[in-house]
Amino acid sequence: MDRAFGDGALPLGKRQPIEEYIDTVVPAYGAFMNELANEVGEQLYVYENSILYCIGADRPERFDLYTANTFLPKGLPVERVREIGDKYFFPIGLDHVTTPGDEKSTDIFWHDPENGGWVVISVGQRMAADAVSGIRPGSLSREYCANPLLPDWEKPLPSIDVYNTLQSGQEPQSSSPAQSGN
Repeated sequence: MDRAFGDGALPLGKRQPIEEYIDTVVPAYGAFMNELANEVGEQLYVYENSILYCIGADRPERFDLYTANTFLPKGLPVERVREIGDKYFFPIGLDHVTTPGDEKSTDIFWHDPENGGWVVISVGQRMAADAVSGIRPGSLSREYCANPLLPDWEKPLPSIDVYNTLQSGQEPQSSSPAQSGN
């Protein structure tokens, strides 16, 4: 499923640039996850922080962004998650939806067939989500690839290790996203 949505049908040079993706999809993903967290009344956790891959030898010309893998310890009905996601993702071009699932969980993919990329959330007793840009053109410097890309909404998130520690009854050591295992 992931490969079917990753890269867009448009030639690389005609796809939405990575800079526009970062300015539109990344904040929408953060707002979506924060709204879900508020609705279920739970803390949002991060498995892995966002990372931007630069593809090119000396001067990158192609980019692929993997936005934070996030986790909520409580689920919502699939219909409600879909309603919230549609509100954020349809206006920015992630307007094709696929919902494979089974008796334990349902995945909801909002994807952009022309430019590529998706946001996916697995909905069950818990929720886990991530977003991928697919290969996109851009003019960012290599410096962006040497450091994790931490959007403002992602910076304060505690790691899944903090959640696991709390579940075991121990005191967490740190809630720094930088210690989330990247």
